[in-house]
Amino acid sequence: MVERRQPAKPYRKPSPAAPDPRFAASPSDIDADAEPADATEQTEVEPARRSTRQAAATRSLQAQQGAGAPLSPAAQQLQRELARVERLKAQLAQMESIGQGYLNGSAQRLQPLRERLRQAQRGLALALAPWLEADARGLSRAQQATARRLLCRLAQQLAERGDTDMAALHDRYSPQSLSDLRRAAADALRERLSDWLEPDDEAAQAAASPDELLGAARRQWQAQTEAQRAQREARQAKREARKAQREPAPAALLEQQAQQDAGATLRTLYRQLASALHPDRAGDEAERQRMTALMSAANAAYGRRDLLALLDLQLQAELADPDHLERLSAQRLQAVSRLLKEQAASLERERQGEQQRWLHALDLPAGSRIDAAMLGRRLEEQELELLRELRAIEAGLEQAGEPAGLKAWLNRNAG
Repeated sequence: MVERRQPAKPYRKPSPAAPDPRFAASPSDIDADAEPADATEQTEVEPARRSTRQAAATRSLQAQQGAGAPLSPAAQQLQRELARVERLKAQLAQMESIGQGYLNGSAQRLQPLRERLRQAQRGLALALAPWLEADARGLSRAQQATARRLLCRLAQQLAERGDTDMAALHDRYSPQSLSDLRRAAADALRERLSDWLEPDDEAAQAAASPDELLGAARRQWQAQTEAQRAQREARQAKREARKAQREPAPAALLEQQAQQDAGATLRTLYRQLASALHPDRAGDEAERQRMTALMSAANAAYGRRDLLALLDLQLQAELADPDHLERLSAQRLQAVSRLLKEQAASLERERQGEQQRWLHALDLPAGSRIDAAMLGRRLEEQELELLRELRAIEAGLEQAGEPAGLKAWLNRNAG
């Protein structure tokens, strides 16, 4: 029996399969160094890019599974902690930028106006003084009283900024000396703080000015705060001692193991850097200096348990293995997440401290938000207020040289 063959089918090139949406490239998979299609695209993408080294470290941390595969719980936790660390670092950098921008603007725009105002105030006080002498003629008693009040106010403001000549001028024409005024203000403040100040605090009771009293009160508060902190630490130490005497619970053992894993991961990365950056590996003096600088930064990052900084230094030292963290076990992923969680907690404390420092430096109320737009408006308002005050003082200085003009100016400022 003869076998009959089927006729051959013509060859057709297979059509490409539709792309699997699970494997679509995400923004984090795009190469940060790739050239954009045109200048418009570059303008839109560039502000959002990290540095090449930081982007590579981020990609290595985020690529926990194969492309498109669902992330494990450990990898998801790592991504959350990574985002939190980066967000807190960005907030710290933004706060520093906004605060320094305001201080720089104040120095450039307000400080010259303040100096002009100081010189005008000093000139006006000196111009008013001759009109208050016993043999001076030309002013009524009411006008002399206004001139005396204005002179003493100007001289006091300048004396409080350290102008000793103005302090002497004030005491010459004022019914109360500056020391008497300061003591009266300190007594009034001491009365308001009587329920809070310690009665046996000699420095607070002897303070002769509000600044001295506030300084004594601040030291008293710091001493009380330190004593309370010491008591809390002593109680905590007792609790820890009692806890150590008991047999550790399974949860405590797991926590201890997690801490050990986190520390081991950090130490391993640090030791790799220390080995690779040894000065004996340098080929020339320039390379030795570069490696020394990197090692100094690695020591600082290890001291503050900054995992991302160590990864960045590893990339700078050209040691990075982009797939290293992808191969980590769930236990190691949890250890890395713990390091990032500790770093985020430290950054959160730092952010709160920086918030308070900038509120004090910028003379803002407690709880205020450090906002660039708000500080910009504040700078403009301060500039306008200084200009108004400067124009008023300069107008008085122009008219203080002759009786008719001075009388008119004093009458306008009698209230």
